[in-house]
Amino acid sequence: LINDMFGSGLSEDLIHCLHAVAVYAPSQQSIIEDRLLQEVSLCLAGTPSANSICDPLSAYNEEIEDDFVVEVPRIQINMSDKKETVKRIVLSLRTLGSFGDSSGTVTTSNRVLPLLPFVRDVAARYLAHPSSEVRREAALTCCSLLVAREVDTNPSTSMVTRKTSSHRTILVQLLGSESGRVTEDVIGRLLQVAVSDPSPVVRLCVVRALDYRFDPF
Repeated sequence: LINDMFGSGLSEDLIHCLHAVAVYAPSQQSIIEDRLLQEVSLCLAGTPSANSICDPLSAYNEEIEDDFVVEVPRIQINMSDKKETVKRIVLSLRTLGSFGDSSGTVTTSNRVLPLLPFVRDVAARYLAHPSSEVRREAALTCCSLLVAREVDTNPSTSMVTRKTSSHRTILVQLLGSESGRVTEDVIGRLLQVAVSDPSPVVRLCVVRALDYRFDPF
């Protein structure tokens, strides 16, 4: 049933419908996220093999038999500025930005996937798209997924304490690691957009999105 719902491609109505299904049938959530990620990858990267982008090592067999190796899919960034294409790209970027848990991963029907490789190799490349609407959504998506969302269940904790704790956690978990290098790389691209993008709306959007969570960088 879930696969049949994607027959007409990604749309706002489909996303709302899938959200309702996930709420009333939690057991289907991983299947829904898997299919959504495939659809987003098809639009943004030209391939439904999001798994191979998020986890490149999964593209190879651990034991190679008969010299057979599965090739990593080629990423194709859609630079068309046609109205309908821009609409699909923006929706796909927005959908991508809604993925991920507090650890920056998404759970599909097969495995837990890190999203940072997809952000760097796909989403961040849309910061150079000819459409300012796409560049703006790409910036928001990157900022949303680069740093894990905060989860604070203690209402008595002050904002200053939460920020300090969050910064310390980021420093310990990211800086010096491969994830930290990927994050710094994408932040560098975002800063270039904040300084040189021809659209003042996009520049302001990036400046506002790079909030205190990014201070350690």
